[in-house]
Amino acid sequence: MQPSHRLIRPLPKRRNRDRRDAPQPLPTPHDPSTGLPVAATPLDTLLANVLRTRESLDDGLHALYGPPCVSVLADGSCSGAMPVWIDGSCINNGRAGARAGAGAYFGEGSPRNTAARVPGRQTNNRGEHLALICALLQVGPATPLIIHCDSELVIRTYCYWARRYEQHGWTCANADLIMHAVDILRRRSSTVQFRWVRGHSGNTGNEAADQLAKSGAA
Repeated sequence: MQPSHRLIRPLPKRRNRDRRDAPQPLPTPHDPSTGLPVAATPLDTLLANVLRTRESLDDGLHALYGPPCVSVLADGSCSGAMPVWIDGSCINNGRAGARAGAGAYFGEGSPRNTAARVPGRQTNNRGEHLALICALLQVGPATPLIIHCDSELVIRTYCYWARRYEQHGWTCANADLIMHAVDILRRRSSTVQFRWVRGHSGNTGNEAADQLAKSGAA
């Protein structure tokens, strides 16, 4: 018997569905004040409330220091402000027998130039904080200052983090020096602006402050 053959027609090719034909999800409504999706759970509501009430950087600085402006200087222009360079130094930093110092440099031969030994723990960071205190104590509260500093830690501490440290009871490293500096800044009636400079790059003021800090540590 001859085997029977069936004609098997190939299945028609499945047409790729245009993505535009597919149903699109409805847009999720967002809260314009926080940028978050509209709260759907109690946790979402709590997060939205926290973000809605958070203070801006300017609000935080004003709440911490009062009317005088404390900020990061962008373009270096501040009419009538006195420039100062600060630096910290530590011999054998992080090891036994470490000796830390602070330096504040106002200019060649200035009687305000300061070299000081760091109290308490001997670290480079404590030298940086003490250098700021030395600079602030050498100038009257009504004199605007531009503080040139190669420590991003110092700039971030007083322009970004100090408000949070205060809110958490000053549970931070070097709280004794930071609280002292913040107290001086609060009592000032003129602006203090920070300008970052690259350390050990030939900047005359920075190099002079570094030498003063080393003298303080010696």
